[in-house]
Amino acid sequence: MATDKEIKLVAQLLEKTKRRSITWEPTAKDDEFVSTLSGNVSFTVGSWRETDILTMRDELGRVLVTIDSDSTVPVSELYAEARRQALKVDESLDSVLDQLGRMG
Repeated sequence: MATDKEIKLVAQLLEKTKRRSITWEPTAKDDEFVSTLSGNVSFTVGSWRETDILTMRDELGRVLVTIDSDSTVPVSELYAEARRQALKVDESLDSVLDQLGRMG
């Protein structure tokens, strides 16, 4: 079960991701995305066996916190938002809609 601080962390990451204050990038894994905060802490959010997992690491790459979607619901929403941002889904949709709009 996630602690109150972990739940607050996920909520704030989700809020900042939706506002585009935090940026996410794809990793070498298809279903994993990474964001770095001030170069000191990094977050990865990924999907594994129908469970979304958020991992917080220190500057040496040591795992500090792992939170999965079974322990707190917003991890799945954070994964979806991070994926959408990292893969530039909205930009792709805008481009396709623009192209379709110009067709007769």
